Order: sequence, then C-alpha cells, then structure tokens
Amino acid sequence: MNYPYSTAPGTIQKVLSKIQSIGQPSKVSKTWMSSVGFTKSSEHRFIAILKFLNFIEATGVPTERWTKFRSQKTGRQELAIAIREAYAELFEIYPDANTIERSELMHFFTTRTKAGALALNHTISTFKNLVSFAEFEEVDTQQNKEKEKEDDTIPVTNEKTKSHEKLNEEDSEKVKSNPLVKQFHDSKTGVTINLNIQLTVPETTDEKVYDKFFESMKKHLLS
Repeated sequence: MNYPYSTAPGTIQKVLSKIQSIGQPSKVSKTWMSSVGFTKSSEHRFIAILKFLNFIEATGVPTERWTKFRSQKTGRQELAIAIREAYAELFEIYPDANTIERSELMHFFTTRTKAGALALNHTISTFKNLVSFAEFEEVDTQQNKEKEKEDDTIPVTNEKTKSHEKLNEEDSEKVKSNPLVKQFHDSKTGVTINLNIQLTVPETTDEKVYDKFFESMKKHLLS
C-alpha cells in the first residue's frame, strides 16, 4: 500500500488550521488551495492526503468528516479518528502508533511500501505532523469504554455450573450402563437423585438359589 505524503510536511498543520477557520468549500481543488494561500505544488499534494483521511470524496467534495473537523471543540478528536482509520494497519500493530518512535515508524513503512528513502521520510513526517495536530486521548478513552461495555455483554460461563453439568452427564451415563442404578428427577426443584443398589448373594452351590434371586430382583427392582 502506498501512503500519500507531503513534500512540505511543515505546512500540514497550517492547512488543517486554515480548514477550521474558513468556510467550507463546495469543492477542494488546486485552485481552491491557491485561493486560501497555498500556491505551491508541494502544498497542493495535501489534497491526496485529505482524500486518504476521507475529508473529501474522490471528486473533491467535502465529506461529513470535513464538517465535523471544522469544530473548534471536537475537530482535533475527529482528526484522530480519521488517522486511526486511514492508518488502520499501523494502529493494529502499534495501538499507540501516535506516540511511537520514528525508528519504529520507519520499520513499518519500509516493510509496507516500495517507497525510497526520501519518500519514506516524507511519509513519516506527514504522519507525525497529522498526529501532532490531532487529540487522541479523548478518543482512546471513549474507545476503551466502548470495548469494556462490549466485554460486559459477553456471557460468562460459571465454572461451577459447567462442572455440575459435567457431573450430571457422567452420572446419567452411569445410570444408562448400570441397571442397578435408579435415577429420580424432580422437575420442580431440578434436583436429580441417583440410587445405587448393591446386593450381597450368599455363597451356595445350589443354582436354583441364584435363579430365584435374579428372578426376584428383576421383578422388584428392574421393572
């Protein structure tokens, strides 16, 4: 991805300040830039940056973001939001990209663009000047609150409940596999009682005794 940059990054904040202090144009062009005092071709490159930040459409028509940015109270916060969106990949890797060292920015842009050394320096300087004019603190605080709110809505599974459910499942399997275990479930209270019956058969060599024993057990216990 190629990031737009200004070859005169020192004028970036002057252009932004001008946008906040004058009326909103119907269309941004080189002619308009010259009419508000920015006549150099290096200053006209800022039009591409305004498109990158979604301040103007591809046709040059100002967007709602341009209108919001004009606010002296919240305009710089709107710029911070625009920067986070435009440089989304950078902020994904460095959540605090607006405060990291130039060397880290150099590493990022070097691995993400094919720009030469001079262009890379302009790209970083452009980013740093945009960041300097924006107010990130309020935006970051608001985003953290929204994230915490989202986390609060995620259902938390109670480990005790999970363990209890697992034990009930294991008990049920035992009941199914063992005919001498009886299970009673109260639908009102939700209580399940497992009754484990163990019988001791007296030693004998008479097979009839065993036959009668199991016949009686089947009749009275397993029916």
